Amino acid sequence: MAFKKKWHFILTKTDGSNLLNLSFNKPLGIFVSIAFGILFLLMLFSVAFVVRFYIYFPQVEQLQAENRVLRSEFDKLYAEIDSVMFRIKQMEDWEDQLRLDKNIGLINRELRRMGTGGLPQLSVNYPEIEPELNTQLNYLWHKMSALSNESSFAYELRADLVSSVCLQEEMYRFTPSIYPAYGRISSPYGWRIHPISGRRIFHNGLDIANQLGSPIYVTAEGVVKETGYNRSYGRYIIITHKFGYETMYAHLQKSLKKRGEQVERGEIIGHMGSSGISTGSHVHYEIRRYGKTVNPYQYLNKMEEDIVITKK
Repeated sequence: MAFKKKWHFILTKTDGSNLLNLSFNKPLGIFVSIAFGILFLLMLFSVAFVVRFYIYFPQVEQLQAENRVLRSEFDKLYAEIDSVMFRIKQMEDWEDQLRLDKNIGLINRELRRMGTGGLPQLSVNYPEIEPELNTQLNYLWHKMSALSNESSFAYELRADLVSSVCLQEEMYRFTPSIYPAYGRISSPYGWRIHPISGRRIFHNGLDIANQLGSPIYVTAEGVVKETGYNRSYGRYIIITHKFGYETMYAHLQKSLKKRGEQVERGEIIGHMGSSGISTGSHVHYEIRRYGKTVNPYQYLNKMEEDIVITKK
């Protein structure tokens, strides 16, 4: 009679005595071995999970907290970018008003946008993060790009505007723009019958009459080019200004300036007289632009905003 093979599980003490002795037939032994192995693996996984939980769970909580903070900061950043773009829009409105006040050309609104409109295109993709956050990042980059373009273009426009305003202010300082004397206009610019010769001649200036000795004011900043006396104009002063302007003040009683002196707008340069060929106390006032006389009447009380800046 053959003996059936059995599986034996024996636990012994260190002194060699048996603590546990189990015997199973082969099928049951295999089942017990597998069950024991599975139980052992489950214990290992449980221990690993517990260790991992205590080690990594605080890090996961921290990452989740950081994620919430970052999403909140995203929202604040969107709001701040919108606020900055709104302030840029306000600055554009103020600039447009200044350009209107100073007679400086407006900038086309479409040109200001510099192609920053439209829907954001997917340009940044992080496969490690969820699609919603990817979309937020792309939208953020789109707004940052638009803000960068607008601010760069606005900086160039402001620099150009400052240059134009400075040029306009300088042109105003050197452009004849006030009355050279108080009084009445006794003879305008243009064709007239000469009061002494009786001939029809062209009058190159404007005559302003007042009492003898009335002050004569320079009408723009400049430098005294010439002072002197001749038979027709009597005692006179010629002053050169920038931008092609030159002014002449004739029939003076007295000149207070010398050649080469710097003069400021409104400064008294002489006294009204009747020297030369004259019928009474007055000042003959001429404005020349690049050597040609122009009508001084168009320059009386000329304001700074009347100065037009062009590219010519």
